[in-house]
Amino acid sequence: MRNNFAVMICGLIALSLAGGVQAQSGHAPHTHGEGELSIVLDGSLLTIDVSLPGADVVGFEHKAKHEEDINKVRNAMASLLAADKLFQFQNSAACEAIEAKAKSSLIEGDEDHDHGHGDFDAEYAFRCASPSEIGELTVKLFEIFPSLHELHVVLVTGSTQSATTLKPNENIIRFVN
Repeated sequence: MRNNFAVMICGLIALSLAGGVQAQSGHAPHTHGEGELSIVLDGSLLTIDVSLPGADVVGFEHKAKHEEDINKVRNAMASLLAADKLFQFQNSAACEAIEAKAKSSLIEGDEDHDHGHGDFDAEYAFRCASPSEIGELTVKLFEIFPSLHELHVVLVTGSTQSATTLKPNENIIRFVN
């Protein structure tokens, strides 16, 4: 799903915007209430990568061992896979979700479970028949996960590179044509 060039560009922009902490660790600092969104528009393909703290998605960050916690994680994963409910485009752009993946270090191996801070990561791909018509993208993650209060966004298109912060009452990303 990922275009190596697009991933590299997002990474470089994120490093330049966030400063030394990411450069040293390779990951953004884990802060409750704050998530990350990387968006790349390459021709008609729009990809979105999301990283959210487990505490804001399911209310805990430890490995899910009990059935109740496991079900919370599974339900959150199902919510994260509903790409069309999480991201809404201008109708004239005719964007269709073609892929959605989600994972969480709360139920999968230890490789991503860093110092007790479990996360959720998701990747999405949309094919847009008229990418120049996108105009804006409404992000519904705040409605699905109300504990979130900020999303740090990096946007890369063929003509722009930008960064912004979304909040529950400011959840629209504007694309510059």
